[in-house]
Amino acid sequence: MDDTPYYSAEEGSPANLDLDDDQNQDNIRRERISKVHERLLQSLVNHAPSHEILPLEPEYQHAGNDNTTILHRILSYKPHLLPFLKAHAFLDQLLAQLLNSDSEAVRKFLSLMNREGLTALALAAKERRWDFLDFLLGYQGALEAAEVSRDGGYNCLHQIALNGRSKNSKAKGSGDEKWPDCIKLIRVNGSKELITSTDRNGNTPLHLAVKFTNNAEPRDQLELASQLIDACPELLKILNKSDESPYQYHLSTHRASTQNQLPITQYLLSTQLQLHIPKVTNTSASCEDDTIELFMKNHYMHFKDRHEAAKYLYGKEDPG
Repeated sequence: MDDTPYYSAEEGSPANLDLDDDQNQDNIRRERISKVHERLLQSLVNHAPSHEILPLEPEYQHAGNDNTTILHRILSYKPHLLPFLKAHAFLDQLLAQLLNSDSEAVRKFLSLMNREGLTALALAAKERRWDFLDFLLGYQGALEAAEVSRDGGYNCLHQIALNGRSKNSKAKGSGDEKWPDCIKLIRVNGSKELITSTDRNGNTPLHLAVKFTNNAEPRDQLELASQLIDACPELLKILNKSDESPYQYHLSTHRASTQNQLPITQYLLSTQLQLHIPKVTNTSASCEDDTIELFMKNHYMHFKDRHEAAKYLYGKEDPG
């Protein structure tokens, strides 16, 4: 075990600063917490996974600069330098400490947002650290913390939908094999509030799961969309602020992507020589191999009410 504390005696405890100005006191406290977090990160990076380290003192479990906790710092570190295997023992120890002090402590800790408005859970999904997310979601109170977002921003499930395993996600230490486990945990144990939560544009996790993007892996999009619909079929009927169903949102994002695919040579000619070049358009925003469109359309076609199905497919009660 490394007996070297993460803070020096000269620094003292951030909880015991004798300053008159509250704001200065808070700034200095956060700066000292950040320094301790940085030393801890280096200890985790430089030692083998089996190396035991001292637990983090309670006063250093708070957020430092930019409102980042030690968990935010770990998740933001380069995956190949700080993979889950190196951080697992420390995180298990930290969360056990929190649970022993207060049954609500883990939920509160995982609900803390950094300056970007991201909880550690949302950050794990954004960074595609699926092994970390799978581990964290298994703790009491984590799924409640997964609902947390700032002012209609993205919560954990929104980030999962936006940042699933992409075609290019081959980073060492990403823990891609744990992505399905994260989805299953949320489908089985997540609340309806989490599964139907909306961002500032009114998009649900299902909207974001079927959003057209060239980087997405369609099989993973289909898996997530299927599990979300199984958990809450009502998602099919929720419209965003543009009055789009998830199916219509897929079509509109597909159409927007297609229209933006103007070859660079054509772009340069049109700007330099002022030539008129027609935009690439696709009125149906679909193609023969658009499996997401076919999958979603099939769900609406099974509605008993034909007029209701038409509303979510075409934006009106009857397609004719």
